[in-house]
Amino acid sequence: MNVGRLDILFICGSIASLVMMADGPSKSEPLIILSPVPQVMILALIGSLMASFIVFVSAIDRKCTEDYLHQIISNASLVGISTALLINVVWLLGSSIWGLPELSGQNMAGITLFGFIIGYFWFRIRGITT
Repeated sequence: MNVGRLDILFICGSIASLVMMADGPSKSEPLIILSPVPQVMILALIGSLMASFIVFVSAIDRKCTEDYLHQIISNASLVGISTALLINVVWLLGSSIWGLPELSGQNMAGITLFGFIIGYFWFRIRGITT
Protein backbone atom coordinates (compact mmCIF):
# COMPACT_ATOMS: atom_id res chain seq x y z
CA MET A 1 0.00 0.00 0.00
CA ASN A 2 1.57 3.26 -1.08
CA VAL A 3 0.63 6.40 0.80
CA GLY A 4 -1.24 8.84 -1.39
CA ARG A 5 -2.32 12.42 -0.94
CA LEU A 6 -5.71 11.36 0.40
CA ASP A 7 -4.02 9.19 3.05
CA ILE A 8 -1.90 12.14 4.19
CA LEU A 9 -5.01 14.33 4.32
CA PHE A 10 -6.75 11.79 6.57
CA ILE A 11 -3.68 11.47 8.80
CA CYS A 12 -3.79 15.24 9.34
CA GLY A 13 -7.53 14.97 9.96
CA SER A 14 -6.99 12.32 12.62
CA ILE A 15 -4.65 14.65 14.49
CA ALA A 16 -7.24 17.44 14.25
CA SER A 17 -10.01 15.13 15.49
CA LEU A 18 -7.96 14.10 18.52
CA VAL A 19 -7.38 17.77 19.35
CA MET A 20 -11.13 18.45 18.94
CA MET A 21 -11.98 15.63 21.35
CA ALA A 22 -9.35 16.64 23.93
CA ASP A 23 -9.90 20.40 23.88
CA GLY A 24 -12.57 21.61 26.26
CA PRO A 25 -14.69 24.70 25.99
CA SER A 26 -12.83 27.98 26.18
CA LYS A 27 -13.14 29.95 29.41
CA SER A 28 -11.72 33.22 28.03
CA GLU A 29 -13.72 36.13 26.69
CA PRO A 30 -13.84 36.50 22.89
CA LEU A 31 -11.79 39.34 21.41
CA ILE A 32 -14.52 40.26 18.92
CA ILE A 33 -18.21 39.78 19.52
CA LEU A 34 -20.13 39.20 16.29
CA SER A 35 -23.82 38.95 15.68
CA PRO A 36 -24.97 35.63 14.16
CA VAL A 37 -25.30 36.83 10.53
CA PRO A 38 -21.72 38.18 10.11
CA GLN A 39 -20.39 35.17 12.01
CA VAL A 40 -22.10 32.74 9.60
CA MET A 41 -20.90 34.77 6.60
CA ILE A 42 -17.30 34.78 7.84
CA LEU A 43 -17.39 31.05 8.64
CA ALA A 44 -18.92 30.27 5.23
CA LEU A 45 -16.23 32.31 3.47
CA ILE A 46 -13.39 30.70 5.42
CA GLY A 47 -14.90 27.21 4.95
CA SER A 48 -15.34 27.76 1.21
CA LEU A 49 -11.77 29.00 0.84
CA MET A 50 -10.36 26.06 2.83
CA ALA A 51 -12.44 23.49 0.94
CA SER A 52 -11.43 25.00 -2.42
CA PHE A 53 -7.78 24.97 -1.39
CA ILE A 54 -7.93 21.34 -0.22
CA VAL A 55 -9.70 20.18 -3.38
CA PHE A 56 -7.27 22.09 -5.58
CA VAL A 57 -4.12 20.92 -3.80
CA SER A 58 -5.00 17.29 -3.14
CA ALA A 59 -6.95 16.58 -6.34
CA ILE A 60 -9.64 14.78 -4.35
CA ASP A 61 -12.18 15.36 -7.09
CA ARG A 62 -10.13 13.29 -9.55
CA LYS A 63 -9.22 10.58 -7.03
CA CYS A 64 -12.81 10.02 -5.89
CA THR A 65 -13.95 9.11 -9.37
CA GLU A 66 -12.34 5.72 -8.92
CA ASP A 67 -15.05 3.25 -7.90
CA TYR A 68 -12.95 1.38 -5.33
CA LEU A 69 -11.98 4.55 -3.50
CA HIS A 70 -15.59 5.73 -3.58
CA GLN A 71 -16.67 2.48 -1.89
CA ILE A 72 -13.97 2.87 0.76
CA ILE A 73 -15.09 6.42 1.56
CA SER A 74 -18.76 5.40 1.60
CA ASN A 75 -18.07 2.56 4.04
CA ALA A 76 -15.86 4.81 6.17
CA SER A 77 -18.60 7.43 6.42
CA LEU A 78 -21.02 4.79 7.71
CA VAL A 79 -18.45 3.80 10.33
CA GLY A 80 -18.00 7.45 11.37
CA ILE A 81 -21.72 8.13 11.71
CA SER A 82 -22.35 4.85 13.54
CA THR A 83 -19.46 5.57 15.92
CA ALA A 84 -20.86 9.00 16.73
CA LEU A 85 -24.37 7.64 17.32
CA LEU A 86 -23.22 4.78 19.55
CA ILE A 87 -20.86 6.93 21.59
CA ASN A 88 -23.60 9.52 22.03
CA VAL A 89 -26.06 6.89 23.31
CA VAL A 90 -23.50 5.32 25.65
CA TRP A 91 -22.41 8.75 26.90
CA LEU A 92 -26.00 9.83 27.52
CA LEU A 93 -26.61 6.67 29.54
CA GLY A 94 -23.32 7.17 31.36
CA SER A 95 -24.13 10.77 32.17
CA SER A 96 -27.47 9.81 33.71
CA ILE A 97 -26.03 6.83 35.64
CA TRP A 98 -22.50 7.94 36.56
CA GLY A 99 -22.75 11.70 36.09
CA LEU A 100 -20.36 12.02 33.14
CA PRO A 101 -19.92 15.58 31.83
CA GLU A 102 -21.85 16.70 28.77
CA LEU A 103 -20.30 16.21 25.33
CA SER A 104 -19.89 19.39 23.32
CA GLY A 105 -20.52 19.71 19.61
CA GLN A 106 -16.76 19.94 19.13
CA ASN A 107 -16.29 16.62 20.93
CA MET A 108 -18.95 14.98 18.76
CA ALA A 109 -17.42 16.38 15.56
CA GLY A 110 -14.02 15.02 16.62
CA ILE A 111 -15.52 11.62 17.43
CA THR A 112 -17.31 11.47 14.06
CA LEU A 113 -14.19 12.50 12.15
CA PHE A 114 -11.99 10.05 14.05
CA GLY A 115 -14.47 7.20 13.44
CA PHE A 116 -14.52 8.09 9.74
CA ILE A 117 -10.72 8.08 9.55
CA ILE A 118 -10.42 4.76 11.42
CA GLY A 119 -12.99 3.29 9.01
CA TYR A 120 -11.13 4.70 6.01
CA PHE A 121 -7.81 3.19 6.99
CA TRP A 122 -9.46 -0.10 8.04
CA PHE A 123 -11.03 -0.54 4.59
CA ARG A 124 -7.93 0.86 2.86
CA ILE A 125 -5.68 -1.73 4.49
CA ARG A 126 -8.05 -4.73 4.70
CA GLY A 127 -10.09 -4.08 1.56
CA ILE A 128 -13.82 -3.63 1.11
CA THR A 129 -14.73 -7.29 0.61
CA THR A 130 -13.84 -8.41 4.15
